[in-house]
Amino acid sequence: QLNGIKGKSEISVYYGESKEEAEDFEHCILVDREKLDSSLGESYTFPQSRAFRYVSIVPKEKDFHIDHVSMLYEYLPVSYRGKFRSSNEQLNQIWDTSVYTFHLNTREFIFDGIKRDRWVWSGDSYQSFLMNYYSFFDQDVVKRTLIALRGKDPVHAHINTILDYSLYWFISMYDYYVHTADKEFIESQ
Repeated sequence: QLNGIKGKSEISVYYGESKEEAEDFEHCILVDREKLDSSLGESYTFPQSRAFRYVSIVPKEKDFHIDHVSMLYEYLPVSYRGKFRSSNEQLNQIWDTSVYTFHLNTREFIFDGIKRDRWVWSGDSYQSFLMNYYSFFDQDVVKRTLIALRGKDPVHAHINTILDYSLYWFISMYDYYVHTADKEFIESQ
């Protein structure tokens, strides 16, 4: 969200996982371009969510000004059930960053590549389901992701068009049952 807009300009917003990516104006993978005008409002909220670590905002006009930028946190409200602490503070920080990043990717489904792909991939989901069982144990997000991966009847192709990913789906169904004993869901699929 851009706040305190003053003036009128087209802007380019470059998103990056690194500072270098967000500052690579020729090759940046994810870029938004918007025309902003303070006479239409002093703040602007982008219509779609984005994931990034760094962002560069480049206006075309020199007299254009943005007072400050806010990030709106979008997430699935899950309960943190798993805990980890050790005597090694760096290892604790790795755990905290990992579970926070996993939470950011946990939405209506467990997404892979929240910055780029923004979709479910069976091979990645398989590992994410295991992380979920130990971090949040949110059964509903696992079920929604498994249903999205499978798709509608009749199924004519391998999941994500990859043979191995169909096999990961079956293993994920088995693991779901082992962790939840939810026979009704297994039978529904």
